[in-house]
Amino acid sequence: MNLTRRFIMTNLTFSKHSQTRSAQRSIPERDIRMAVQYGYRHYEGKDVICFLGNRWIPDWVAPKDRSRLNGTVVVLRDQTAITCFKNVDYHARLKKRPVRGRSQHRKRVTENPEGQANAAGGTS
Repeated sequence: MNLTRRFIMTNLTFSKHSQTRSAQRSIPERDIRMAVQYGYRHYEGKDVICFLGNRWIPDWVAPKDRSRLNGTVVVLRDQTAITCFKNVDYHARLKKRPVRGRSQHRKRVTENPEGQANAAGGTS
């Protein structure tokens, strides 16, 4: 099945950097559009990271095309593709990323009346 017949995304533009990177990495425009259309989306500030792994590739895609599409990652900002690359394990990396500005493991520090810092809940 021809991949371009199944979807049309006309509002996606490509930066000069993404055009250079896709040419260097042999990632055709249709694969980038597939990742944006069907891939897992991770929002990070103003950027949207679209990851297309086997789980998100539609069933109608031929097995030959599935292996090529697997691991396609596209970074978008304001409907513009900033960069693209291939990394099959990228989804696992996205799930383990800490949220910026927050630390799950940082101890809360409070000020006691004498001006000395103690860990929360501890007394001196």
